Amino acid sequence: MQRIAIAAAFAVALSAVNAAADTAEARCDIYPKGEDRASAMIACTFSQRQGHVTITRADGVTHDLSPAGDKPGDYRDQQGRPVLREDGGLGDQGMIFRLPDESVYVYWSTAALKPPSDKDNPTAPFTT
Repeated sequence: MQRIAIAAAFAVALSAVNAAADTAEARCDIYPKGEDRASAMIACTFSQRQGHVTITRADGVTHDLSPAGDKPGDYRDQQGRPVLREDGGLGDQGMIFRLPDESVYVYWSTAALKPPSDKDNPTAPFTT
């Protein structure tokens, strides 16, 4: 009985480690449909589990994407509308998701979200 309890505890601990491995803090650039200029650059969280993708943005918007069809990169959003993940657009820097109303560029690096410190700016508090 004790072995079963230990094995169950180990399995739960192992699954918790695996669940955290597929979630990453990221930066999302939001491009309205047809625009070539981002309307926002915000913090977001990217999660992927068994092919399902969730993008949770700091502005309160969440995109829940489910795999659709047989082609990798084809998804449906929570309203059943088609979404395309573009491969190769950002290389190893991130992913692009083409939603019906906007495109979401997910970047793995969040460095652009952090303003430079005054020690990095010789003219602080003024900008040039």
